[in-house]
Amino acid sequence: MTAASTCGTGCTSPTTAPASNSCCLKARGIGVGVHYRPNHLQPAFGRWRRDLPATEHVAGEILTMPFHQHLAETDIDHVVTTLGEVLTSVGTA
Repeated sequence: MTAASTCGTGCTSPTTAPASNSCCLKARGIGVGVHYRPNHLQPAFGRWRRDLPATEHVAGEILTMPFHQHLAETDIDHVVTTLGEVLTSVGTA
């Protein structure tokens, strides 16, 4: 785990993992989130539950970014530019 860093929005990211920087992206108007919990943690799969540490780790590092047919070119530019700025500010780009 790396030291805490700031993205310039008042948010502090505990690591340089993309998912931990969602606060920085949200503060800049980018709707992000963790898309799905891993299947083995879903209630429907409860009877087959087991520890899958690699899956659980990766699930916390994946972000859902805006991606749909209604995004205008300016929206795409804003998302890409902002993501680059946040990753640069926390030292991952």
